[in-house]
Amino acid sequence: MAKSSRDKIKNDEGKILFELKKDSKCSIGKLAKHVGFSRQKVWRIVKRLESKKIIWGETAVYDESFVGMDKYVLLVKVNGGYDDIAEVMLKNEIIERLGIVVDDCFWMSGCYDYMLTFNASDELSAKKVCQTVNGLLSTSISSVVSVDMQKVLITSRNRGVDAPDAENMLKKIRAKA
Repeated sequence: MAKSSRDKIKNDEGKILFELKKDSKCSIGKLAKHVGFSRQKVWRIVKRLESKKIIWGETAVYDESFVGMDKYVLLVKVNGGYDDIAEVMLKNEIIERLGIVVDDCFWMSGCYDYMLTFNASDELSAKKVCQTVNGLLSTSISSVVSVDMQKVLITSRNRGVDAPDAENMLKKIRAKA
């Protein structure tokens, strides 16, 4: 296949992924209209992306406070031992046994090496997650530098979707300050 053909396919896939990120429930017909392709072409591209595991799921974006949850971010810094931390952190079931829903996990470069976002019903439960992760890492990895936790106050954008009431949430935060 010519390089220009591969580039065209990648460009077409990118257009569809961009639209699906905004609305994962978008119908094939609506998606085709947004990107200017036929329905058949969109269907083929989506199926190809699913089979290549580029698209591996769909999710609902919602306000966690509606179900009595708050969002937290756990940040981990280590000196080396990346294989060990991978083994420990991939065991999300340990955290989920605490009644915690893990949203996202990221390996990063910079001030921290690993970030986990999760929902918890209260700050005490969130602190238990932090202590559990710190305990797991400390017994597995001797080079843990820090495990820090932050509570998310305002979610203005979640998984590529703007929060419908971000401005009202910001007003509440300003009123408390």
